[in-house]
Amino acid sequence: MPEMEPNSSSQTCPACGAVVDVTNEEPLARIDCPSCGEKFRVERAFDNFELLETLGVGGMGSVYKARDTRLDRFVALKICVRN
Repeated sequence: MPEMEPNSSSQTCPACGAVVDVTNEEPLARIDCPSCGEKFRVERAFDNFELLETLGVGGMGSVYKARDTRLDRFVALKICVRN
């Protein structure tokens, strides 16, 4: 199984345009912009998978509804926690 690393560690605030470091944030978490305070959702993509919503969370990882951008279809994607 290939290593899955997020494609981006920063994101632009939709309200003020400030660049926000989201490296340590959970995928799809709602965070506050440090510049303007606007809340926005952390976007994540892994390889060709774009995360859309959280389906479940457990002790071994999380399962997300994702869109496979190569095949243009929805999939369930499990991301396991490494210790």
